[in-house]
Amino acid sequence: RTEAAFTLKRPLWWILLLLLAFNAWGLSAGALGIQAGDASVGGTKAWITSQFAVGLTVCLVVALFYRFFLSIAAGMSVIEDDERKVGEILPATPLTPWEYVLGKFAGIVIAYLGVLVLHQVFAVISNQLLPNAKADEIRGPFSLAAYVVPMVAFGLPSILFVSATSFAMGLRFR
Repeated sequence: RTEAAFTLKRPLWWILLLLLAFNAWGLSAGALGIQAGDASVGGTKAWITSQFAVGLTVCLVVALFYRFFLSIAAGMSVIEDDERKVGEILPATPLTPWEYVLGKFAGIVIAYLGVLVLHQVFAVISNQLLPNAKADEIRGPFSLAAYVVPMVAFGLPSILFVSATSFAMGLRFR
């Protein structure tokens, strides 16, 4: 709980959240674009609210933005505790070293899974609610699965892998 609360207070977390909000708005307004195929040669163009388009966005945004911020947060968490001399008072608590490490890791993962959920909320608001002159051309009907399935299928495994790898590197090599 302490690690999650600390992570939620860090500017790193808030900057990522702000970048993702602007990213969701930019994609829905047409200021940003992620291309997958070309509709000009006769192919059909997927709605930005389709599961395919949302999945592509989640994959790329997690790879571009989340990895940087998450690797810093997860890799530095144990190192920051070493700087604060937490290791010296750990034996005075009922926590085992394993529980301490799992608690640190779980706090970071929960905080960044919260970012992923908020990112999808921003995407829903931007794609479905904000006015757009081309709404009829680019928006499809609302489907909660179009946002949840890519988040679980692509975002969750990536966040777990990057956080576990970075956390292990920070723990091992301090």
